Amino acid sequence: MPAESIRSTTSSSKSEALYQVKLLQALRNGDPAQIHPFLDEIGKDKRKSSTPSESDIDTGAAALHLAIRCATAPTVALLLSHRAISPNGAHPRGSGTTPLHLAASLGRADIVQMLLEQDGINDAIRDAQGKSVKDVAKGRDVVKVIQDSHTFLNASYRSLLHSYILSPPTSPPPSSLIELLNSPRIRFVDLTYLDDTSGTALLHEAARRRDLRLIELAVRAGADVFVRDRRGRLPGEGLGTAKDERVRVFLKQFANHDSTLLGEPEHVPKDAEPPTMKGYLNKYTNVAKGYNTRWFVLKNGVLSYYRHQSDESIASRGSISLKSAILKLPPPSASSSNPSASALPPNGPNGSGGSDRMRIEVQAHGQK
Repeated sequence: MPAESIRSTTSSSKSEALYQVKLLQALRNGDPAQIHPFLDEIGKDKRKSSTPSESDIDTGAAALHLAIRCATAPTVALLLSHRAISPNGAHPRGSGTTPLHLAASLGRADIVQMLLEQDGINDAIRDAQGKSVKDVAKGRDVVKVIQDSHTFLNASYRSLLHSYILSPPTSPPPSSLIELLNSPRIRFVDLTYLDDTSGTALLHEAARRRDLRLIELAVRAGADVFVRDRRGRLPGEGLGTAKDERVRVFLKQFANHDSTLLGEPEHVPKDAEPPTMKGYLNKYTNVAKGYNTRWFVLKNGVLSYYRHQSDESIASRGSISLKSAILKLPPPSASSSNPSASALPPNGPNGSGGSDRMRIEVQAHGQK
């Protein structure tokens, strides 16, 4: 390497180190007069690098991460108020570590709370190791802040759904509901929730109003096309006009391309908890009654069933630990439109929860 190039690199490293020292001092002091010049420089860098390369440093993200490490909450709020600084900016580049990851790992519950209140915050992002914000959270206070935020998010959704159901049939869905469905945080919302008054989910109401746009938006946000209302009906079921037939066909198209089954696999850490899965399946009762639709919950390796979805808060009617169960698949000659499987505990007829036998029929998507 030429001597001039070495001197240039050394000079650049020294100026960068000096910049970091001055920024650190300004953030620790918390004086807005000292911090604003740095914010002006960050804004200029943002305008210059509209298409940053892999080697470029996001100065806004770097400053925010440094503030989370050493500054007070008001100073962090000052940086977040600048439009050139994103609450989701990862640093270092390629690490996937967002400000939320950093604040949660440091146990700064006040900063986590502040970040979760920012417009456009995305706490569904996982870092390069596949860990969520909750996975890296340090301390019960931080975990509680995250859980409370998700609880409030679900309460907001339920309030919006209730307002939508009570609105005139020709009224469009609330803009806040559309905004929430488009938000990355929608993954933390239970879209299978049944309204207390009507006993229906969002998809039922959208189908009743023949709102194809809202149906598509809800399904893409993660709504289950197989959700049943309090009376056991699917979205669009019971509608009889020609216009309603279009809604049923539209829903069937989504059912045949169920994104919950064919979604892109995520990188999940080895120590992560298994996902909880819920939905309606047909359970074999006896020769006289045949199959009946029941609400099933798979959690922590235990498959439990209830008569209705609303009974989930009550004791289950039966359960089986799948760790000790044997899954019997139908022979290849069996009808593909009506596959079934039985789970039998290997140690005697009685499995976990007192169920002596549980046979599940999984209906093919899009078929009755």
